[in-house]
Amino acid sequence: MQHPSYPSTGPYDHEFDPPYGEAEPLDESIFEPYAPLASPWLRLGAVLLNSLIFMATFIPGLVLIGVGESVNSDLFEGLGVLLTMGLMGALVVYQTILLSRDGQSLGKRILSLRIVDANDDSNPGFARVILLRYVLMQILSVIPFLGFVDALMVFTEEHRTIHDRLAGTIVVSERDF
Repeated sequence: MQHPSYPSTGPYDHEFDPPYGEAEPLDESIFEPYAPLASPWLRLGAVLLNSLIFMATFIPGLVLIGVGESVNSDLFEGLGVLLTMGLMGALVVYQTILLSRDGQSLGKRILSLRIVDANDDSNPGFARVILLRYVLMQILSVIPFLGFVDALMVFTEEHRTIHDRLAGTIVVSERDF
């Protein structure tokens, strides 16, 4: 039962036009990535380039170690080990900075690929790129065949691997090949 002091019809019981006119239809293209997804082959190329760059950090140190062994010098061998460790450490720090700041490793940078947030194409940052994509995946790689399955998942329609899904990221190409 309605209270007698209330009007039988409220102030909003009539039709009215919106104050700013009808809304424009939503442009769905704003939700698409700013760049196309990177092809699986470009992603593989970036991994291979990163591996070659990492292996190249061993060469100067191995040369010194070889020289040290040939002349029986512990000094050269020790310098070779220190040089190798220093170059590897510098590369890891540099790659971490690039990945955190730009979403690119050296291999991805060479091939114009970038890791971005899957929802808004922003930079995912250190925690998601380094900790979720790389560190967590390295820990999980003790599970047999997980690395193989992870690599095969790049061939799905979304080109997203397990580590992409864990971090909520995608890899996009910044130029057409």
